Amino acid sequence: MLNTFMPVFVSNFEVVPVQDDFSYFKGTDIHTQVSGTNVFIYSVIGRNTSITRNPWNEFGVSVWIHSELKPESIACCFLFEDGTIIKCNPLNYWYYALDVMFTVQYTCPKPKSLSYLRGITLTLTSKICSSNFSTYVRPMYPLRRMDNEAIALCAKQIFGNLSASLAVTWIEYNKAMGVDKIVTFVNESYLSRNTYKVLKYYQKQRFLEILPIEFPMQVSPHFPN
Repeated sequence: MLNTFMPVFVSNFEVVPVQDDFSYFKGTDIHTQVSGTNVFIYSVIGRNTSITRNPWNEFGVSVWIHSELKPESIACCFLFEDGTIIKCNPLNYWYYALDVMFTVQYTCPKPKSLSYLRGITLTLTSKICSSNFSTYVRPMYPLRRMDNEAIALCAKQIFGNLSASLAVTWIEYNKAMGVDKIVTFVNESYLSRNTYKVLKYYQKQRFLEILPIEFPMQVSPHFPN
């Protein structure tokens, strides 16, 4: 997937106190509404770009948005354990727009910690963050790298009419190029049985890690297959 680098934004933090309880916080929803338009959050991954002891100073937020929304119109929302919500601009973002729905990856800088971070979601830069805790996605934190020379390939999704033979060719090519592990989202219902068997084989070999995912609902007549 081609990534297009976009300009860097200065982060302006806005603290929004919220009175609510965490019984509504699911932490597993990937669907939210931004300005009445569906936004699907694939994942929120912690990153550590600081040499200090304060890890996870930023988060990569991968989303699927409608072309009606401009990538630069989106802001990050952080939900902390004490109910505080902080809004800030992303440091940068990458996208590759070819269809009505397209993928964007935002880099959201974590504000100075007020308490334990519970989740992240998105909103318009002109709007306040949602007080509905079920729209916040719980972050995932990568394990510490044990081998400085190891290479992992993160593939966004494997789905559609990918043939079993092409799957084998692609995986073996990456092995030959020195990749030590492939991590990807997979929906078994959208793959042929033989292709899924190929993926399970490499999973048993511990070369491929499969992350199950449910595809979003249909949001328009032009929704891509």
